[in-house]
Amino acid sequence: DGVGGVNPLADDQWGFVVFTSDAAAGTRTVYVNGNAIGSGAYSTTANSPDSFAIGGGVWNPLASLNDLFTGQIDEVALFNKSLSAGQILSLWLRASGGTAQSPVVTTLPGGSGSAALVAADFGTGDGGFTVETPEPSDQTDWIYEGGLWRSNGQADGFGTDNTSFLTSPVCTVAQPGIVSLTFSHHYSFEQGRYDGGVVAVSLNDGDFQILPATAFSTGGYNGVVLGGSDARLASRPAFVENSTGHPAFLASTCVLGYAGAGDKVRVRFISSSDNNTSGNLTPQGWEITGFSLTQGGTGAATVSWPVGVLQRTADPAGIWADVAGNDPLLIDTAANPRLFFRIKP
Repeated sequence: DGVGGVNPLADDQWGFVVFTSDAAAGTRTVYVNGNAIGSGAYSTTANSPDSFAIGGGVWNPLASLNDLFTGQIDEVALFNKSLSAGQILSLWLRASGGTAQSPVVTTLPGGSGSAALVAADFGTGDGGFTVETPEPSDQTDWIYEGGLWRSNGQADGFGTDNTSFLTSPVCTVAQPGIVSLTFSHHYSFEQGRYDGGVVAVSLNDGDFQILPATAFSTGGYNGVVLGGSDARLASRPAFVENSTGHPAFLASTCVLGYAGAGDKVRVRFISSSDNNTSGNLTPQGWEITGFSLTQGGTGAATVSWPVGVLQRTADPAGIWADVAGNDPLLIDTAANPRLFFRIKP
């Protein structure tokens, strides 16, 4: 009946550990340094006659204490209620000498109304897209065939980081406001999250920036590429494994950010595979049938954090997850569910 989680503490390092049991909600949660690392079902009543031990495992009677904690414990405190995640974070900040800070949310300027910028149905042509292969692979490289763009993914043993870029032509904005992307696709990447795909954007010939998961309102990234993968996208949120309903195509929509009149926008689809094995469904890999851009829209913001690690949740009383992305983080404010952000030390 234990609660498991990844221990973030190194050996010989002091940490702030909190265990909460909430009988009303039926959950118990372990926090380390203000951050929830694991949660599980809780069924024991608040007035249980069982013995209670800190730093050891016990089954009645108390004389049978075992599984002793191999370390030191100091400043133990008991509360007559289950502390909230915010209260626990405040205790940790106070104990560590830190100061609570809030993320800075900035609403990006909106336009007069969303209007079409460009659209391409790959069933009638390649849309003027170009292919670049920083890590060439005959299988991973994007190809245009059968009325769509596809990247099969590396199915045979070859290379280590097999990556291919599919890049749109330059699109010049006429109406200032939020630019959004919608594209139709399906995917079957290697099981186990070894491979994946992401979307990136360039403004005015600047470097391409990979869009975070928070930029999507529908059909967003469905996982994180395995940290131990040799693929370039290792540890990044991405499209991984199989799309919902494959081989049916799905529509994904995301904000690209604010662009003024005359600004130039380019979109890039990045397919990244390790050295072998593609998806387990037919067709393998990533296939895109078309895309469209709109301009002059509203509904985007950025989140900035001066120090610490940004976290997000859809339920402030639930578990908070670290956010993978650069500061400032682009978010689609129309996305559902609504997200809450905080900073942990």
